[in-house]
Amino acid sequence: MDKRDSSIDVVTDINSFVPVYEYRSGSNEKENGFAIGSHPDALALATGQDHLIDEVSIANFLTYKTVTFPYTMYRNIRQLPPASSVRYDQAGNTSVDSYWVPAEKPCSMNFKKTAEKLREILQTNVKRISDRQKTLGMMLSVGEDSRAIATMIPQPVNVETVTFVDSLNREARIAEQACKILGFSWKPAIRSPTHYLDHAASSIRLSESHNFFFHAHANSFETLFPKRARILGGLGADAFFKGARIQGYRKAGIMLKKDPRKWQYMPGKRSEYVSSEPSGEVHERRIKRNSEISTLRPQTCAEWHCLHPVHMNTNLTSEMINRRLFPSYEPFCDAHVVKLSSAIPQHWQTNRRLYHAAMKPVFKNTWSITHGKGFYPYYGLMVNAPLLVIRAVQARLRKYLKKVGIIRNLKTMDHGRYGMMWSLP
Repeated sequence: MDKRDSSIDVVTDINSFVPVYEYRSGSNEKENGFAIGSHPDALALATGQDHLIDEVSIANFLTYKTVTFPYTMYRNIRQLPPASSVRYDQAGNTSVDSYWVPAEKPCSMNFKKTAEKLREILQTNVKRISDRQKTLGMMLSVGEDSRAIATMIPQPVNVETVTFVDSLNREARIAEQACKILGFSWKPAIRSPTHYLDHAASSIRLSESHNFFFHAHANSFETLFPKRARILGGLGADAFFKGARIQGYRKAGIMLKKDPRKWQYMPGKRSEYVSSEPSGEVHERRIKRNSEISTLRPQTCAEWHCLHPVHMNTNLTSEMINRRLFPSYEPFCDAHVVKLSSAIPQHWQTNRRLYHAAMKPVFKNTWSITHGKGFYPYYGLMVNAPLLVIRAVQARLRKYLKKVGIIRNLKTMDHGRYGMMWSLP
């Protein structure tokens, strides 16, 4: 804020991981003014807009589990663009200057050096976060991403990990085993069957009304983490380096055919409760956003529609929630990581190609521990493909056994007994 010329500069981060919202009242900006804030619901309440609901945004949310940028659930509140500097002057005029855009360019990088660069960025980021810290917290899932980040934490930092599970099942045992090898303490955060419904109201307030609150995994478990400590996670790797949002044909988790421009009318999976494609303004808003992304990334528009800004990917809502609960740090959401992701070809991302090349040295100490889905993070597709196929067959068999009544309660089944049997001792 510059009091000399009565101007305000608002700078948004590279992908709006911390979004900023603007309220404009009426058409005459000079007379009615504006307000800005980092939470649309709080901004709506402060400006008396909480009763002016945008019905189109609600239809958009129910259809695609997200609200198309830059709209919110409120008629007069919009999200500011990511990677931009927005200036408001005394006369009420607004100017927007973008300092970065995820433009699609021919890749001139070497695969091996890019993998090394990704690993170096993450290690530097984790080292910076860990610097001068006696204790760190860690959200350790049964996946590979949080395990990779945990392995990068330098010694002799004390690390206290928490894993969100439904019971002391096979997933919990995988996480505990990884912690024993890494020398970390481990706590299970056991969710009740109605955990997400019990905390729905507070989760909606944390996630903002236009995001999907069911990703509030850490809500009510924040006391399990060490007090006043930085908490690390592994969120963002799937979206930015494993091609989770690339359109194509997958079987048993393996990308067999890539179709990067396959929109299927509009990107994003429709709700199972919607019987037909939406029309009218929901359609127009989404098509307009698609056109904007297509201008920046003509060959990879379907993927980046769900990545820029980040709230268009519902899975990344948990990052927004976590930072409101505790000092949350996500190395895979680093600005250098996002820029690197925007510069690499899509086929490097599919089937963990670049990710595995970058992270294989990191997984050396935990090579014998499987991922929650049954494959081994240390190895590539050649070793893991048969395991993934067997896993898919097992899943179909369990589904059939449940259907015919042999297995009555699939959700409470002990995965250690009926699940993957090839985990090394």
